[in-house]
Amino acid sequence: MSDLSQHPELQPCPAGAARPEREAYPMKGRELNPGLMVARALPQRQRRLIGAWCFLDRMGPLDVTEDHRLNVAPHPHIGLQTVTWLISGAIRHRDTLGINQVIEPGQLNLMTAGNGIAHSEEGLTPIGQQLFGVQFWVALPKEQANCAPVFEHFTDLPRYTEGKVSLTLFAGDYASQSAPAKYFTPLFGAELKGSGEFEQVLEPGFEYGFLLVKGEARLDGQAMSTDQLYYLGTGHHQTRLELTDAVIICLGGKPFGEDIVMWWNFVGRSTQEIADARARWQAGGFGDIPQYPGSPTPAPELQGNLKAGH
Repeated sequence: MSDLSQHPELQPCPAGAARPEREAYPMKGRELNPGLMVARALPQRQRRLIGAWCFLDRMGPLDVTEDHRLNVAPHPHIGLQTVTWLISGAIRHRDTLGINQVIEPGQLNLMTAGNGIAHSEEGLTPIGQQLFGVQFWVALPKEQANCAPVFEHFTDLPRYTEGKVSLTLFAGDYASQSAPAKYFTPLFGAELKGSGEFEQVLEPGFEYGFLLVKGEARLDGQAMSTDQLYYLGTGHHQTRLELTDAVIICLGGKPFGEDIVMWWNFVGRSTQEIADARARWQAGGFGDIPQYPGSPTPAPELQGNLKAGH
């Protein structure tokens, strides 16, 4: 539902980047649709990846009116998976596979772009209610980067409860439970919701990011802000969260051992691959979404070394 078009320069994500034990990164906001603000947690200059998670946007909250609603025209992806998670509201997903799927809170949309897919997203939240959510990208490893595209929708996800805090798992494993969604690198992803203390067990081989979406919370005694992404490097076995009517998104994963480049909606291994994907999109090579009532999104202009394509 968002992209890198506001930052069209190449986004290099080298393997083996420095991983501090703890860090907090400020988020940057912009307007996606009229009245709809998004705040970017990944990628940032200081932190490109957390595991294979390479993109994280918080969307809203948006008070829906006739003039303020979500409408993202068809746009392409390669080399990644998109993960959509809603706190409130509803969105209709359509894509070039012919999928027409509505997502609501507590459900998971997972789209594996592979060698190429395009999709659109239309808000279905009734006027007077709120649309609020997050969207992530996962970089596909080289062996799967050119796989055939697939879309999956899940309504029954594992949940673990500790006191008055619940953890809903949308990626990886926790407390002998496994998320049903298929990823291609070791990952963790969950929503924590409620009020009270939660001792979260961590995989010491993973790095983690925590995003306070709403409410108030503390991470190992430190007050959290909704305007920052909190990072924990590898080597941690657990962390203590204190929630007060809060929603926290936690992402984790084994450090991604491959160099990638990101531009617009594409993840690739070279600038030539990115330039080729853009040319393919502009030529109509990703397919159509005939049910979408509007025109597709044109690609930004290539700049710098992307224009040279090397």
